[in-house]
Amino acid sequence: MKFIVNHFPYVTFNDFDLHECEKAILTDDIVKPVAQPSRLHLSMLKLTAKILGLFKINHIRITPYALLNNPLSDSNHLFTLMIGPDFKKYLPFSYFVSCNRSIYMFDAWPCHHDTIILFLLKNKIDHLFLTSLQATATLKKQLTNTNVHWIPEAIDPDGYLYSDIKTIDVLSFGRKYDRYHNLILPFFEKNNKVYLFEKIKGEVIFEKRSDFINALGNSKISICFPSNITHPDRAGDIEIMTMRYLQSIVSKCLIIGKAPEEMIQLFGYNPVIEINWNDPVNQLENILNDFEDYKYLIEKNYTTVINNHTWMHRWDVIKKSFIKNIN
Repeated sequence: MKFIVNHFPYVTFNDFDLHECEKAILTDDIVKPVAQPSRLHLSMLKLTAKILGLFKINHIRITPYALLNNPLSDSNHLFTLMIGPDFKKYLPFSYFVSCNRSIYMFDAWPCHHDTIILFLLKNKIDHLFLTSLQATATLKKQLTNTNVHWIPEAIDPDGYLYSDIKTIDVLSFGRKYDRYHNLILPFFEKNNKVYLFEKIKGEVIFEKRSDFINALGNSKISICFPSNITHPDRAGDIEIMTMRYLQSIVSKCLIIGKAPEEMIQLFGYNPVIEINWNDPVNQLENILNDFEDYKYLIEKNYTTVINNHTWMHRWDVIKKSFIKNIN
């Protein structure tokens, strides 16, 4: 099978997460990478398309890209990853109708559903894999000609590290939940505890990926809330287990916050210490004072992820969905 990979520079944290999944898939011998056309090549293709127009040969649509460079001549399955409905990476290949095609999409938020549905209704996509259980249930009802599957996010544990002696008490990276943050901040201001969080809304704490990995590995507690709590305008009612939960676990952090229901379903238990909203400050102080008592949960979570929730586990499930079509 051919796998469309993104060869452009990875900049955001989401880009790195996508790249982590790509690297795992590319270790499989059946997978052959196909790079996206460069920006210059795409510009030339657009110009060529205007000149030549769209051809129809034997009822098979062929774009100028197919005429100039057919990377799929020896394959009968095309697969790619994307964050949200980033369909532009698929377009240069979108007229190879004889090829079975699959997409694994991250961040299929409700605001994107109409775009996703419109594209899939107009294009032949055999399998759509989504990281959200709720989004899968919603889109499956409307995409009757596409097989829609739930494939939760996962992780490559080898890309992370942890320290037995942790110097950061609490880390809140990414989306900060202001309600909880404002309640616990005075505790850190009055006590000799280290609390890292975004000082300016939307500004990343760590400029380098390596700084983030080191800090997470040196943190006792990681605060995690699902996006429907921190960003309800984007996530709506979709509650999803994102990479930040798994990154915290393989860095051997204790997670405080809220576990998405799909995460509890996947783990078979609740791996998160749920916030006691009646007394959140004393709860946090007691946990830090008795941190050794939570080592069992940290180790249990770590073992569960290693045994069940790596990207290779997810890839094995994806392959089984279309194994008959793989070449």
